[in-house]
Amino acid sequence: MAITGNISQIPISDMIQSLSSSRRSGNLWMCCAKKECSLVFSHGEIISANYLNSLVRIGQVLIRIGAITKPELSWALTIQEQDINNRKPLVLTLVEGHMAEKEAAYNGLNMLIEMTLNEVLSWIHGYYEFEECNVDNPDGYGWHYHAVTQQDVSQNVQSAH
Repeated sequence: MAITGNISQIPISDMIQSLSSSRRSGNLWMCCAKKECSLVFSHGEIISANYLNSLVRIGQVLIRIGAITKPELSWALTIQEQDINNRKPLVLTLVEGHMAEKEAAYNGLNMLIEMTLNEVLSWIHGYYEFEECNVDNPDGYGWHYHAVTQQDVSQNVQSAH
């Protein structure tokens, strides 16, 4: 069952707090004008994000902070394309392929989550939809990072404000 709402009536911060306190799991999609972002929750913790229509992706963040090189990103993306049925999240592919240190990969993911939170918490108009799903089973969801180890990549919603 999806939860939908208008940001001008119920702010994003309230929706995020509600999802956190009720320990929900799923994808919160938000849009404002022509901007779109999403946050992935696992048991109330934010574990992944999609920033502004995918303008900034996790691979770009990891290159920017020096955690990986462009050739390593290309290699990991090739691995993902070759195994579409068992596709793992990019962060997990990089860590398992020994191209990125676990801590650096998690730092990059946390940066992406923080960027997304900073963006959406400033919105006063727009819409959101939360679709509950089991993020512990990533079948069909390329944004799933829980498999890496949730406590290392999750953002506590209380500290997001």
